Amino acid sequence: MDEKDTSSLIDLDRRSFTKSLMSLGLTASAAAGLSKGALADMTDNPEEEVPRMGWYEIQNRKEIEKNGDPPEIEPKYYTISRDKWAKIEATKKASEKLARSFTDPNISIGLASHESTGLSVGVSYVIEKDSDGSKSTPNISFTEVQSQVPASMSADVSAGGEKFSRSDIPVTVERVIKEKELKQCGEVPSGCYFDVEYNPVGAGCEGGTGTDSGCGCSLGPTAYSYKYGKYVITTAGHCVNNEGESVYQPTSTGNQLGDVAEIAPSGMDAAVVEPGSDRGVSMGVVDHGGGIRYPIQGMVTEQRITDMMEQGIGVYHTGRRTGDDYGQIDFHANNDQYPWMGYAISTGGGDSGSVTYDILNDSDAYVVALHTGGYCSDGYKYGSGECMYSVEQEMNISYTNSI
Repeated sequence: MDEKDTSSLIDLDRRSFTKSLMSLGLTASAAAGLSKGALADMTDNPEEEVPRMGWYEIQNRKEIEKNGDPPEIEPKYYTISRDKWAKIEATKKASEKLARSFTDPNISIGLASHESTGLSVGVSYVIEKDSDGSKSTPNISFTEVQSQVPASMSADVSAGGEKFSRSDIPVTVERVIKEKELKQCGEVPSGCYFDVEYNPVGAGCEGGTGTDSGCGCSLGPTAYSYKYGKYVITTAGHCVNNEGESVYQPTSTGNQLGDVAEIAPSGMDAAVVEPGSDRGVSMGVVDHGGGIRYPIQGMVTEQRITDMMEQGIGVYHTGRRTGDDYGQIDFHANNDQYPWMGYAISTGGGDSGSVTYDILNDSDAYVVALHTGGYCSDGYKYGSGECMYSVEQEMNISYTNSI
């Protein structure tokens, strides 16, 4: 590569600065959001320490809590080595190439965790079961998929005029039984948590459209909706029936929280609840006593999810059925129309609609996914959810500056 240290980049005008960052391997959104000062604080050599955009972070939390102001958001960065960048980006490129070979919506191609390399191209053969007993399966057999998928792949990526080649990228194939309320792979946890009345309401507590007692469903993270001019609450689409339907929190007392404002289209399991004027909502994850345990400070980026998988960093989950848990990210279907992810957390019915998140500084939560169900693979239970970066776009809620 032609040597480009940080000082030489800072001398460029903004357009040339952004173009140079992209030539070094930054995505367009990461390059556009990175200031010269932030680059200087991170590295003296962006050729060897590649900046990555990891989180969208809320800057005006006090104003949000006091006045309900819309969020002011800035990107938060970190760096990885050039060698690691090449390894990750080559694996992503290989997964994108393989994804073009399959059009069946029940075959998900993305990235999977791998014991030896940290990251592999992942193929999920998804058998999806609904609560009414119906199921959908791929149009070809699992054996046929296995025969069409290579054991390994190769890919090249470029940065700064230099090509990086990677061969022997592992490809893994798994048969997945995916359910809204997972009943496979052992017993469903018997506990039920977060069933008191929360005011303000946070992510993880009980909520639903019925007024009977029981685990029901969970409520997900709050986000600002420019469409409604207020903070709304997310949940799983299968936890509600129709737009305009009343939602209660908690369900056993019949305390109305608000109404279903929108349900995502087929293929995405998400919905938005518009709270009533008498109920407050919080950008936070609930605790066990009716309050907020972690403030939600923003959202994890798609890029960061990939890097977390490669590094073996897990995610946290808080939901009505199983309470609090932590597990490694197993799969990231980033090539699907509506990206989803799986994580090694044993969840159960009642967790649907809850929140999966990252924690920074031992105190701040950054949303990763809207939990929607679980799946069974090789006898082990996993949780699964819609990637929040995808939910944000589809449901017109704001965790970034892109809406």
